[in-house]
Amino acid sequence: MNAKKILLAEDDFDDQQFFYDFLHKREDVILLPMVENGEEVFEYLMSTANQAEMPDAIILDQNMPRQNGLQTATPEKKPSICPYPDRIVFNLCG
Repeated sequence: MNAKKILLAEDDFDDQQFFYDFLHKREDVILLPMVENGEEVFEYLMSTANQAEMPDAIILDQNMPRQNGLQTATPEKKPSICPYPDRIVFNLCG
């Protein structure tokens, strides 16, 4: 089984801890470094030159500062040269 790489974009520490506690125990998940807003999602993706480090999915918090989850997932908002995974999941907790 190939583990899927997950990038979590979440600004709330309690929610970060919730996702970490749930996902890090799974053998089918590799947690990438967490980011705290949509701008940091793009920074991570743009700085990741190695395809092996690209996420297979991103979990986006809807209520993040600077750029929320919906803005981050909207194709018009992302840089045209930014690689982006096909799978986006929204977190509406909080």
